[in-house]
Amino acid sequence: MKARLFVAFAFLFITSFAQELGANRGTFTEMAKRFEIKPRTEIPKWANPKETPLFRLVWLSDMHITNTAKKEYHHRLIQQIKSEIKPIALLITGDSWGIGADGIARQRAFREFLNAACGNDLPRIVLPGDNWPAGFAGVFGPSKFAFTLGGYRFICASMDRGGKSNGCSLYEADTLEWLKAQFAAAGDKPVIFVQHEPIEPPMTLDAPKVATMMDDTPTAFLALAGHVHLNLEFTRGHWRQWLAPSTGHSHCPAFKVLNFYRFGVVSQDWEEGADGKYHPVDKWLCAPVPKEHRKGLIPVTEYHREEYEMMPARVFQFDASLDSQSEALTQKLMQYALQYALKSAIKK
Repeated sequence: MKARLFVAFAFLFITSFAQELGANRGTFTEMAKRFEIKPRTEIPKWANPKETPLFRLVWLSDMHITNTAKKEYHHRLIQQIKSEIKPIALLITGDSWGIGADGIARQRAFREFLNAACGNDLPRIVLPGDNWPAGFAGVFGPSKFAFTLGGYRFICASMDRGGKSNGCSLYEADTLEWLKAQFAAAGDKPVIFVQHEPIEPPMTLDAPKVATMMDDTPTAFLALAGHVHLNLEFTRGHWRQWLAPSTGHSHCPAFKVLNFYRFGVVSQDWEEGADGKYHPVDKWLCAPVPKEHRKGLIPVTEYHREEYEMMPARVFQFDASLDSQSEALTQKLMQYALQYALKSAIKK
């Protein structure tokens, strides 16, 4: 209790003087490390259920492949995933490839890397991040799409416009309307929202708008994001936000295996060991699906996107004027950190 209260008061102090201290995402990240997912001393029953998963995805984020060594490292990692975990697809949530000339050439190099590492038997669901988004649409196509897999409804999106300051990015009005329509059209399907930047806590200018869409959708139960390079979970009302660790730029390189069941999604972390390979650890998360929304969940043996919807591919636009909102975004983020710390202290 005392330790949690100390953290809460530390958050209060930093929030009060955020402007003078020049607080930014780095400050938030250092504080957030205190709340990373810890190994469980006892494995919950839902982590090892009797039933077989409907399907499995491996979730990679923030690979930050910026040189040949990291390229070879991630090639070995994907080979291990293929041979030991055997998911039906990879989910890649941005900040992936920084080698080569900016734009189309860089994205083509990333696609060639994925083709070589994954082959024809490991499909990819790929989103851009806030680093190196230029040229994505010209190589990978739309970065705003929705599909159904095993009865789960995935809504995936990336920002339309942004400045240089971290998080100073937003969606155009038609993208927000498209997102609203996708949430509304999900029906009884359990909804998972996927974006590079978290919407909880709010780490883009439009994060609160999308979080409200999740609030207003009873079947929306899970949001997935990277960006922070930390292994975190936040809850808001009837849904939760999972933040993926990073394999390319992290104090604890790791990725998540997502097992999809009728009762919900179970995540287990795999972390890098001293031997350079990744190993499963007892860091588990569960996102339950309400019983009334489980009827349409079915097993799938291969990746096939049903009921696929997309927005036409759009080129990311740089907008320096958005940087003027950096300080306000930082203050909102620090306020969120304070509230979260106080809430955690009270629970303890």
